[in-house]
Amino acid sequence: MAWLSLLAQAPDIGPAGWAGWTSFGLAGLILAWLFFWHLPAKDLQLDKHIAAHASQLAAKDEQLAALIENWNKRQDSQAERHDRKMDAVISAFSLHSREVREDFHSKLQLVIEHCKDEIDRTSQKG
Repeated sequence: MAWLSLLAQAPDIGPAGWAGWTSFGLAGLILAWLFFWHLPAKDLQLDKHIAAHASQLAAKDEQLAALIENWNKRQDSQAERHDRKMDAVISAFSLHSREVREDFHSKLQLVIEHCKDEIDRTSQKG
């Protein structure tokens, strides 16, 4: 009750005297709006953006993995094709060299027989 007597003895300050409390109430409302509505909504928005970005990164990683796998398959197929060609060249060369050696051997036998025949002919004449 003592505070009522103090309040009664206070000078009449009018509506302008309550401006401090009004601005404090307005700031309180703004802070309440900021803390209880705006910031949680901003957090949800950031969570959505982060999730979308993570899904985009995952999709890019999958595409990159597919491209790398495709590139590796192409490189492997080219290496196998090259190996097959080299094997064919080597086998053809070895067959060719064997054929050349056999052909050379048979022709050498012909030359030897021809030389023997010529020696026999020249020896019979003389």
